[in-house]
Amino acid sequence: MADFAADLPEVTKDDIVYMRPYKRRIHKSAERGRSIYDMKKLMMNGKKILAVLTLMVMVVCAAAPAVDAADGINATGSRQRASDGYYSYTVATGYRGSGLNMAAGAEYFGQWGFGYGNPTAKASSPKSGGLGDAYHAYGVITVDFDTKWRAN
Repeated sequence: MADFAADLPEVTKDDIVYMRPYKRRIHKSAERGRSIYDMKKLMMNGKKILAVLTLMVMVVCAAAPAVDAADGINATGSRQRASDGYYSYTVATGYRGSGLNMAAGAEYFGQWGFGYGNPTAKASSPKSGGLGDAYHAYGVITVDFDTKWRAN
């Protein structure tokens, strides 16, 4: 047994000191790997938050002009006479800060005619020989049939 211990090299304090920087490097690389993982996680969450905020801004920017436009719309309608019969005629104008994409609809004897314009939309229905009620409707971008009214 004594011969075995005599064959081993002698370990000095300097040998132990040289091992400390190696251990520090291992510890730092493990920390670095963890921080990279945390950064990836933060980036993914940041992308989600940014996407939600972008969608919210888009909804607000798209819906606000349509909501504000309800106060700035003028619509008129009447039954008109032509040489070959009567028809319904509707004019809708919308202007709030800038011209709105308006839509107008005119109905006479169940037949609708539509018109689109910015900021004024004009619509006339097909002509009919009989005398009846003229109906009108308007909307922003598309005709909203909840705004339908009768005017002769």
